[in-house]
Amino acid sequence: MARSLAFASGRGKPLGPHRCPRHRKDRPASPTAARRVTSRAACDRIRGVSKAAQRLIGVTGAAGCGKSTVCRWLAEQGTATLDADQVVHDILARDAAVIRAVVARFGGGVERATGGIDRRALADTVFGDPAALEDLERLVHPAVHAAVRGWLDRIRTPVVAVEAVKLVESGLAATCSDVWLVVCAAAEQRSRLRDRGWSHDVIDRRLAASPPLAPRLAVASEVIDNSGPPSATRAQLTAAWSRLRGRRP
Repeated sequence: MARSLAFASGRGKPLGPHRCPRHRKDRPASPTAARRVTSRAACDRIRGVSKAAQRLIGVTGAAGCGKSTVCRWLAEQGTATLDADQVVHDILARDAAVIRAVVARFGGGVERATGGIDRRALADTVFGDPAALEDLERLVHPAVHAAVRGWLDRIRTPVVAVEAVKLVESGLAATCSDVWLVVCAAAEQRSRLRDRGWSHDVIDRRLAASPPLAPRLAVASEVIDNSGPPSATRAQLTAAWSRLRGRRP
């Protein structure tokens, strides 16, 4: 890697793994660099990570099935991961335009006195009301998509993963090279949600609002059954990872 960077810059020492001679901000590119490096894509090739070759795994599944478990395993393999649910939390806390739109639609009762949206109050309002939930997603999803795109533009690891409950329904799955669907037995799922402190009523309303399984199965490249012991899940993940690496360009 260092030798390639030194060659591209026309100088005798490497620039480092995340520097590009054409896009350095501290000084103009040399004529040699300008001839050899003509685009951001070329810079990516010099760094050894082409965006065209990057694999984007979309990890999806209902609450309590184990999406975060899968993403932690992927991170151990060197994958950069992003939790879209956390992105939503950040947007509802800080994005002034989205906050105003949500308050305008659902009333001042969902706004915190200190600013931002009270997610618990908002959840009580939208879960159990499909039309309200659809309105909320219409207000929030564009900002989520923009945040995910911005994150992806900054990441240069060979494999990246985005965890999202509504990966398919929001349209994010269309940007993914692979979709990993995480499922588990209903009894195990409810047990995990109770362990989070969710009441039976909250669990019922959240699961009732979950998208149907069939459309997710239709686009899934891998289905991970997380009902059993951790060793069984890891075995499935290892096999799925091996298949993904075999499909990489």
